[in-house]
Formats: sequence, structure tokens, C-alpha cells
Amino acid sequence: MVSLKSQSIRIPGEEERELWLSDAAGVWKRAEIPESRGPAGGMWAIECLALDSAPFWSLSPKGADVSLDETAALHWAALGLEEDAHGRAWACWHIDDERGQTLAGTAALTGAPGDPAAGAGTDWQACMPEAFDVSARFFEIPSSEMAVWKELGRYVVAFQRGEGVVHFSVLQSRELNADAAWEIRDLALSLEVRGFIHALHGCRVWTHAGDAFTSTLKEALGVRVRLETKPAPQLPKVEADLLPPEMGRLREARAQRKRLAGWIAMACLAYVLFFGGWTGLLFLRESKLERTNVRQAQLTPEVEAVRQAQQRWYALEAATNRDLYPVELFHQIVSILPPDGIRLTDFSLDEEKMVVAGEARSVELAMRFANDVKANPVLSRYTWMFPQETAGQDERAPFRGEGHLNGGKLP
Repeated sequence: MVSLKSQSIRIPGEEERELWLSDAAGVWKRAEIPESRGPAGGMWAIECLALDSAPFWSLSPKGADVSLDETAALHWAALGLEEDAHGRAWACWHIDDERGQTLAGTAALTGAPGDPAAGAGTDWQACMPEAFDVSARFFEIPSSEMAVWKELGRYVVAFQRGEGVVHFSVLQSRELNADAAWEIRDLALSLEVRGFIHALHGCRVWTHAGDAFTSTLKEALGVRVRLETKPAPQLPKVEADLLPPEMGRLREARAQRKRLAGWIAMACLAYVLFFGGWTGLLFLRESKLERTNVRQAQLTPEVEAVRQAQQRWYALEAATNRDLYPVELFHQIVSILPPDGIRLTDFSLDEEKMVVAGEARSVELAMRFANDVKANPVLSRYTWMFPQETAGQDERAPFRGEGHLNGGKLP
């Protein structure tokens, strides 16, 4: 259904397409601007030159659920019109019921609406109409009468039965003269013979016509001819569900682009959120690091004071820690000596190294003494090295051990 917010009709006028807009009261008025500059959307009235009208009778037995659309589809398929998955190139509407039959009005596209070759002269793709319908269905014609008007340079005649247009046709004549009147007479008789119309009561002419046309038409059909101003178009009471396949393909392409744009927008949003979060995380980490640096800068004087105090303590450790006294260290060495069998010959101590030398009665005693030195808790501050002891001619084993203070010299 046409949107009420953008209710507009683009309909073929005598020489060019016209734009009609609905006011707040629902009255249609012709816009003073070209239709190409009007609002998008709305209804597009397809010119009769781009359509082929072919009414038909369909059986409608009582109680049967007869679909005019299905019947019309078979009707146009039999006439060689192929279906298109992107749209519906034909329209169908109910006209009348009579003796178990249903009369349907129908029309199919013979060319793309808006195609200059079909006489349209305007590109409908620029305004993207919301709906399409047959131009002849936009005018109210009295029942059992016909109307003649000019549409994009060609003359059109439409026949009314009940409340619907049963048939329309573009005249071969390029002027409304006697020849045009006889052409309309032949068309009216053909429709009447086939039961599509009853005897005509009158003819409405909504364009300029000469006396030759009106007088000949009165004589040929015996109807009253009225010259009138063309009425304002009105939206059809029931839409015809006509959708040119070209429009269907365009809508599908635009929908695909819209979906693609949506996916791209979602991807961009995800990209922004991801890198935004990542940037925020970096900012938080940077802020935390900055606070840490500030705190570290604030604590640096205190840390330096503690370090200096620690250095002073290390400097005094040799004098305050009894385990580091030379006398205590010598005492530890002496306490390891057995009562008999080992004699010390040298003991020296400096800031980095302790040297112990002596002579044992046997290699076994020398090795036992070396192991006892290494196992002493106080002397474990040193890393000890005792070369392999060997016995002399008198079986005595001289030894020499060097202990290096772990971590270098005392601070």
C-alpha cells in the first residue's frame, strides 16, 4: 500500500508525466513543480502505451474458491508472457459476475515503464515508486460509458463496466477526427460482441476534439459525447499488485547493498569497539604505570636512605657479628682438629679468603679434616677447596685448604 506520509501519484499527462499530491483533506492536486523534483516513493501510473489490455471471462461456479490471479497467470502464460521471479508483469482486477462467470480486467507490460521507446520519457528509477498500477484505473468513468484522453502524445480510449475499467487501448489515429471515431466504433462493437461491455450510454472526451470526431462518434455509436476537463486522478480502490521485474531487481539489489552496508557498519562498529577497548586498556595501564612511577619517585629518597643504612650495617657486620671475628673463625678450625694426628702450620684470613694449612698423620685424617671444615655451619660462609692429599715418604700427608667468602669480600 502507498505510504500516507508520501502519498503522491506520477501519472502520464498529455505531453509529459505529471505529479499529483494529496493534501491533508485527501484531495489530489497537481503539483506546480516537475515530477522529477517531487518526493520519492508514492504511486507510479504506467502509461497505456506500455501495456496490453486483455479482459477475459472465467468460470465461477457457486461455492468454488476461484482465484482470479491464478486464472490470469494461466491466461497470460497462454498468450506467451513468461513469469519473472523478480516481479509480476501483469495486473488483474475484478469487473463483474454474470451467469456463473467472472469478468476480469487485466493488462500486462509490453515494455519497461519509463522506457523512452515505450513513450514514457521519464526514468522511474530516480524516484523509486512504492507501487505501480495501470493509468486507466486512476480515473472515474461512469458505468457503461467510455472516455477518451491524451496520454504522452497518444490518444487513449477506456471502457467502463460497473465500477471497473474493462478494457483500454491506444488509438492508431494521431488526431481525434472521423477516422479516430470509426476506430473507436470498431473497438466498441468488438467488445460488445464478446460480452465484455453492454450497450454504451455515452462518451467523455477529456482533451481537445474537433466537430468531425464528435459528430461521427454520435452517428456511429448513437451515444452522447461530452467534452469535459480531465478529472483529477484517484488511487484505485483495490491495488493491482503490478511490479515491473526491472523494479523488483532494483529493489533486491538495493536491499542487498543495504544488508552489505549493515554488515560493514557492524564490522566497523566491532572494529571501533575492539580498538576502543584496547586503547582504553592501554590508557588504564599507562595511567597505572604513571601512578607507579610517581609513587616510586616519592619513595626513592626513603629507599636510598634504607640502602645507605644497609651499607653502613654491612660495613659494621665484621665487627658486630661474632661469627666473623678472626678469633671465632680460628676457634672453629681448632675445634674440628682431632686430639691427635693433625698439626696446623698456617692460618691466614683477609676480607675475601681464609687459608688453612697443616700436616696429618695420614691421608685419611687429612680428608676427614677437610670434610669437617666444609660441614661446619660457621665456616659454610666460605667455599672450600682442598687439593687431593698425598702421603710423603714418612706416610704423613700435608694439606692446604682455601675458603673463599661467598659473594666476594665483606661489604
